[in-house]
Amino acid sequence: MSNPAPDSDRLKRRIVIGVLSAMALATLDQTIVAPALPSIGAEFGGSAYLPWVIAAYLVTSTAVTPLYGKIADARGRKPALFAAIAIFLVGALASAAAQSLPMLIAGRAVQGLGGGGLIALAQTVIADVVSPRERGRYVGYISAVWAGSSVLGPTLGGLLAEYAHWKLIFLLNLPLALLAFALSARALRSLPDRREPRPIDIAGAALVIGATALVLMALTWAGRAETSRTLAPAAFVGGLLLAAVLRAHLRRAADPLIPLRLFANPVVRSGAGCIFFGFGGYLGLSVIVPFYLVSVAGVSATQAGMALMAMLVGAVIGANTAGRTMARLSAYRRIGAFGMGLAVCATAALAARAPDAGFLEIE
Repeated sequence: MSNPAPDSDRLKRRIVIGVLSAMALATLDQTIVAPALPSIGAEFGGSAYLPWVIAAYLVTSTAVTPLYGKIADARGRKPALFAAIAIFLVGALASAAAQSLPMLIAGRAVQGLGGGGLIALAQTVIADVVSPRERGRYVGYISAVWAGSSVLGPTLGGLLAEYAHWKLIFLLNLPLALLAFALSARALRSLPDRREPRPIDIAGAALVIGATALVLMALTWAGRAETSRTLAPAAFVGGLLLAAVLRAHLRRAADPLIPLRLFANPVVRSGAGCIFFGFGGYLGLSVIVPFYLVSVAGVSATQAGMALMAMLVGAVIGANTAGRTMARLSAYRRIGAFGMGLAVCATAALAARAPDAGFLEIE
């Protein structure tokens, strides 16, 4: 399928800025709650399940990300994007109105159902309007927005949790979502409305959510004496069984959520593995470092969020530099290998020094 080739670079930039504003909304909410977790725990209790406030969002957003690409093919880019923004807003308002930890986790899960679409559709639209030769540069823009918003999240979350109330974190999504809607609606007027009816693999998405949720529940229960011997193993085995059912389903489905034949390509296989571990570590640090600083080191929520600002600056510079350099190098894999190696060394140093490190050293 060929790109529609917008008439000018100005038009192309307007489209890209519009959809990236929607993606920023989703990535911001992956980490904005982290500094507020101690406040949420103090109000609702259930500290063992606090990680689910973040995990629920990540699980549902990850599961529906491939679905939205097919929905966009069948129903069009604009309706799919606007539906994702609406679902995201419903989840944000439900989270703000939550009166218990389970209600908050449920609201965050709904938020993820919309957030996964915002991330997927931004990349889909950019692929529509940008030629393959230019995509390396635009991947840098996507990475910069992802890095900036996901690390800026803890700073905003810390400020709101310390000087106002943690529920304002979710109410902040209302003006941001309206802004993203306005920018993307204006930009997508120029994008041709192409539709290609295709079956939507709802069963595959449900199996992904179920298998992932059970494994996460096993990890949550594993550290608790009353559940580590019974519920944790049962949940882990259940997750593995659902994963096996998912694999069988993906083999049989006419248009599966994730075509398994993609992983026969060694480039896709190794790239997916690198992304899994790389972004796993990145998001893990974005969540764990603020929580550690508030709960263990005793700093304020605002300081905990700001501790990641150095990581923000480094991620934005690295993403832009890598994206621009990839288009000019044939051995572009060395860029990823160097970046991953540097990140591993820095993380190991942080882990070794954490008990004795001061605030500035951690930052």
